Amino acid sequence: MQFACGLRIFVVSITILNPMKLRILAAGVLLAFLSLNSTAFAQSASASGMFSVQGRLTNLSGAAIADGSHRITSSLYVKGNATAIYTETDTVNTLDGVFTVLLGAKGTLTLDATTKYEVGIALDGAAELAPHIALASAPRAITALVADTTQVANSLSASAISGLAATLGSNVVTSVNGQRGAVTILGGGNLNVNSSSDTIQLSFAGSGGGLILPYVDTAASAIGSLFSIDNTSTGTAATFTNTGTGNGLRVQAKSGSAISAQSNGTAATIDVANTGGLAINALSTTASAFSATTNAGEIAALMLRNSGSGSGRVLLASNSNGATILDATNIGTTIAASDTSRASFAVLKLQNRAANGNNLLVGMDSLGNGVFTLSSTGAANLKSSAATALNVNAASGIAVNATGYNPNGPALQIMNTALPSTPGAIILAARDSGGATVMKVAANGTTSLSSSSSMALNVAAKNAAGAAAQMQNTSSASASALIAKDSTGNTILNAAGNGSTLASYSGAAHVVLNVTPPGVTITATGTTGGTALYDSTSSGNTAARFAGGIQIAGPVGTGTILTGNGSATISNPYVKANSIIFLTVASNAASIVPIHVASVTNGSFAVALIGVGSLANDLSFNYLIINQ
Repeated sequence: MQFACGLRIFVVSITILNPMKLRILAAGVLLAFLSLNSTAFAQSASASGMFSVQGRLTNLSGAAIADGSHRITSSLYVKGNATAIYTETDTVNTLDGVFTVLLGAKGTLTLDATTKYEVGIALDGAAELAPHIALASAPRAITALVADTTQVANSLSASAISGLAATLGSNVVTSVNGQRGAVTILGGGNLNVNSSSDTIQLSFAGSGGGLILPYVDTAASAIGSLFSIDNTSTGTAATFTNTGTGNGLRVQAKSGSAISAQSNGTAATIDVANTGGLAINALSTTASAFSATTNAGEIAALMLRNSGSGSGRVLLASNSNGATILDATNIGTTIAASDTSRASFAVLKLQNRAANGNNLLVGMDSLGNGVFTLSSTGAANLKSSAATALNVNAASGIAVNATGYNPNGPALQIMNTALPSTPGAIILAARDSGGATVMKVAANGTTSLSSSSSMALNVAAKNAAGAAAQMQNTSSASASALIAKDSTGNTILNAAGNGSTLASYSGAAHVVLNVTPPGVTITATGTTGGTALYDSTSSGNTAARFAGGIQIAGPVGTGTILTGNGSATISNPYVKANSIIFLTVASNAASIVPIHVASVTNGSFAVALIGVGSLANDLSFNYLIINQ
């Protein structure tokens, strides 16, 4: 840009550090030069910087777009060209359609004073609006132009500079520490000066005096550290001491680490000591207030120690309500854990990675005796000198749920080490909601079941190759495997180990079922004429079925129709006038001739031939009498 009167202004910002006391003095040095020939330096005038673009966005009807956040894409073109030389996208909040963006804030923007430019705007990713906006000079920019060369400054005399300073007043710095012209900034002691392009960087190195407080300043660093202290010998690299009531050192970071400490030695990287109050007070409103990390396998990431005597606290942690959740002292640790936010996570997690045989948790009584151990393999051992070693109570659901994967052992094992013959020694006792014992397993294995309602024992299984329940007495063949009694205590079923079954009632014992190796015998109880087998079913169902043959003692027998006769009469006291009689011809008969029951009366029945008048040989037959 160029002044009509030929005035050109070049502004330089320099930061100066005093190497002796490290005080920072900031001075804006404005070097102004007056050109007698205004056209001599207009051929290649250019400058880098930023400029604002403001506008109002409306729809085709002239109404402003909705207030709120919008993405404004601004592109700078050389007038007449379709390719942008600079583009940036800003997120802004519009009010009544009005927006403002600072073009050049996100990159390097260089303009030529002799070139005409125009700006294109696009809203929220849509196509660019037309037409482009021509870029014109601001009123003050019309009278300012970037210096084309420094030759003008070299040609000015001291009187010309004094006259210019008098014209511009106190807004111009005409010297640095009384020096004019080519001013050189030199370092000294442990102060280094490095120059690159138009940047002068001051830094400290070595083991000199250090930093003198108070020091207040704000500086920005895109890369690297603003302040670095390095001690290559022994002792302390830096010490911050406050003899007043404030902070000796206050470090604050908006992102990243405010303090990062690294050490290659064996001593502590950071050593903090306080003879009065807290040595470290960490507060964070977002992330972790204190984070410790180490990559050494056998070294703690954080080591705490209380060298005092007694039960001095090594670590004390409280929740947001002030309640103690962790209290680690020299003699023990107390943990109070509670979590209602994440159901799938453990409230307390313990892990011993040394070996599977080591313990995860050990509990001791006041005398130092182990009462509970939990190994890293999950094995738990509970020991109590009191009456109850384990008392489990659940308000709802399962109080104890045992699951194991052990082909050679139980999922849950309970043992009473008292002698099996000791009266009252119980391995397991179960009670109902009223406190009554419903199951009791004695130390000798005797199990008792009791129920105030329904069945005391209900066994159901789905096993095609075995029984739903199996009972065995290995003492002797005659010892009972199963005894069942009625409500008054009478034995109604006694199954012996040799297979015989005895049933008794009212004190009188009667063998009603005898299962022995020779066979099975069913006997009627009570007086003569009792029913040994009784089954009452509805019409059409099978009352009794015998596979492989039938043999009934009592109303059965054999008879013979003699040679030359056509019938025979059988006398039997079981026969009644309405009896059903089955007949079969004997298998050893010389010839098979059909027969039938000709007549039935009380005490006897007649058997006759069918289709034949008389026999050439005797014909034997069997009969079965069935009474309704």
